[in-house]
Amino acid sequence: MKQSLLLIITCYLFILPYAKATSFECVFNTQHSKGDKASKDHVLSFDFDTSKDTSKSLQLQDYRFLIWGSGDYLMIKIKGGEFSKALSTQFSLSQDQARFHYGEDLDFSCKKKMNSAKGSISDYASAQDNIKIKVVQDILFPYQQLEEVELMRTLFFQDKKIYSESSKLIPKLPWCSLRIQLSRNEDTTVNKGEAFTPVSFETHNNNSYFTTYSYSFVDFASGKKRGTTRLYSPFIFNCNVLRGMTFNHDTLESIVGKYLDIEAK
Repeated sequence: MKQSLLLIITCYLFILPYAKATSFECVFNTQHSKGDKASKDHVLSFDFDTSKDTSKSLQLQDYRFLIWGSGDYLMIKIKGGEFSKALSTQFSLSQDQARFHYGEDLDFSCKKKMNSAKGSISDYASAQDNIKIKVVQDILFPYQQLEEVELMRTLFFQDKKIYSESSKLIPKLPWCSLRIQLSRNEDTTVNKGEAFTPVSFETHNNNSYFTTYSYSFVDFASGKKRGTTRLYSPFIFNCNVLRGMTFNHDTLESIVGKYLDIEAK
């Protein structure tokens, strides 16, 4: 049974997304089922940098584990607690994230540290709302839009082109949309250089084709808006990416072209 478990863990680690990295943030949690209410005595957080650390020997309650770098892999051995015999596994340093879970409570994960330099985010989803959406070229929101009501206006991006009507989008191809609320009854330009910082980030899998990454600029609980200017208020930015495709700079550019970009805060 335990041999089957180890096989499942190892296979799970190897199918994670590619992203070359040597510095990781790791968390070992023995009260995973309690979520944010897990006692601090049951959670151990630490960093591992293969360019600096040869190995690390750590202990959390009855669990003892050793982590070390070996070539292009990070090796992990855990003993104690649920494991009378040592459990060993490994994952490639080229991966974004590795994780295994045992029972209800034991959870171990290592995630690549995100470099805050421009263009360094290998997976936008991992950065969640710690980003800003930058306007790279002027984009015009026409006042006349049949699909919108009141002062809400939306532009759609697909195959590096902009549309003001969703009906012009090609079905089953990735697309993004930027929705704003106008302040005036007139065509409105969002100028190059403007940057929007989201209030929240969500991921949705509503159909078999796309994963939707959604950034909101409105705190719906308080009604407050972030990024409001004299002419408009940003409302929401969505990107519908094909299932299994990493949401990164190359993916975004293939959809929105040179009109928008995403950077770390």
